[in-house]
Amino acid sequence: MIVPTSDKPVTTAGIVPGSRHTVTIKDVGFGGEGVARLDDFVIFVPFVMTGEVVEVEITEVKKKFARAKLARVVEASPERAQPLCRYYGDCGGCQYQHIEYSAQLRLKHKQICDLFERIGGFDSKVIAPVEATFRICRRSYVGPSAKLKVCVVPR
Repeated sequence: MIVPTSDKPVTTAGIVPGSRHTVTIKDVGFGGEGVARLDDFVIFVPFVMTGEVVEVEITEVKKKFARAKLARVVEASPERAQPLCRYYGDCGGCQYQHIEYSAQLRLKHKQICDLFERIGGFDSKVIAPVEATFRICRRSYVGPSAKLKVCVVPR
């Protein structure tokens, strides 16, 4: 869990559902949400990259963090890519297709190293990234209008 970086009380003044803010993405957490801050208040934003300046719309406010949707990219990362899958952003299966593949590998390697270091005490130097030649995304839906989406995206 990400918590404020100082002992100052967290303020949510001006951070309410529907409000828009321009923020800089400081990191991308496990699962693909970008981490931004307004003062010491954390905002999670999907479909962004570290270093990008983005305009977000707040969708949910909690005691120590908020969630937002991406309204527009103000300053894009040079490693931002056009997603290959037509369902990207809708099905929820791929969080990183907006990132060039080599940058995805670095990001995922960093996230796995962070987990192994924090939980298992492993040195990140012993964990090597693995490159796949294709990606499969499968989402199943249960109910009266059940459907199955399967997309294979070649590399």
